[in-house]
Amino acid sequence: MKRHILALTLVTALTSFSATSKADNIISLTDSFNYPQGWPNGLEQLYFDGSSFSVAPYSANNSTSHGWNIYNDISMMGGGSGLLLWNWSNTFQWVTPGPLAKDTLLGSGASLGGNNYYFPMYSSSSSAYWGLAYAIGGGNFNYGWVQLSYDASTTTATFLGAAINTTPNQSILVGQVPEPSALSLLALGLGGLAFLRRRS
Repeated sequence: MKRHILALTLVTALTSFSATSKADNIISLTDSFNYPQGWPNGLEQLYFDGSSFSVAPYSANNSTSHGWNIYNDISMMGGGSGLLLWNWSNTFQWVTPGPLAKDTLLGSGASLGGNNYYFPMYSSSSSAYWGLAYAIGGGNFNYGWVQLSYDASTTTATFLGAAINTTPNQSILVGQVPEPSALSLLALGLGGLAFLRRRS
């Protein structure tokens, strides 16, 4: 039975590999970390340059004009506690309205918020998805998502993950992460068959 399953995996991988050899075009960040309230330690920046994707504290990127800014304290805008999502560059835009439900399709035609401000308020510990759009010129965008949470009882913000499609104007589902490549499945199938051969 195990040989049949591995053989099926191998056939599927070979079929997929022969159909397409391009790499997965979705890259993701899976780190989970907390950051405190207040400036500047409460500011994180999600950054994409067309090929690489990263998240870092404000001091690391050293400019609030680069990337999607996530600030754990909206008091400077006249609000109370909560997350402030903003940007000073139209290269990095938030998809509106938000937050978004998991599996929402993001792509061409999405409503973009420019460099406006948003005040996601949380009365208790909760998480939410937000849409991203990276402008590459000529009306073309890379689309992605970020998952954030805010706990009002501890005024703690948490970055839970993010992903972006590196192919311009190609859609991405909110919450979608890269799938195993055909080459990985092929290696898995070959390795399993070799293991069964050694056992027999």
